[in-house]
Amino acid sequence: MEKFKAAIGYAKVAIKDPELRAAYTLIAPAGTSGFNMAFSDFYSSPEIVSTDVSDFRNNGYVLVQAKDDFRVASVTVTLLNGEGTALESGEAISTPESGELWSYNATGATTDAVSLRIEVRDLPGNVTAQELPLAA
Repeated sequence: MEKFKAAIGYAKVAIKDPELRAAYTLIAPAGTSGFNMAFSDFYSSPEIVSTDVSDFRNNGYVLVQAKDDFRVASVTVTLLNGEGTALESGEAISTPESGELWSYNATGATTDAVSLRIEVRDLPGNVTAQELPLAA
């Protein structure tokens, strides 16, 4: 019941924002309101489709493909050492050509990193996380 109330609260706030209202209404099928789409979005978590770290050791580059039923709000990449301690963390940048591709360039610590943690958030705040080992 609490999640239902939270979904209604999110939809009410989202629909008060003219830009979000228009965007949710635009994707709504016939007979469905923007409010209903915002409500539904609250229940859907984003998805990490793929992660490319093939160039990470050379230049610190990470490419993440992420999608959501409405919109991915942010992608965070965290470099972890062998103990699981964060060495670096930052926001990936959405690639203009495709809203699903996000890139991150590590600023340092690439040699000490043994894994990456990817966190994808959507507008209602749902988070999907994945940890990936890095090749030596």
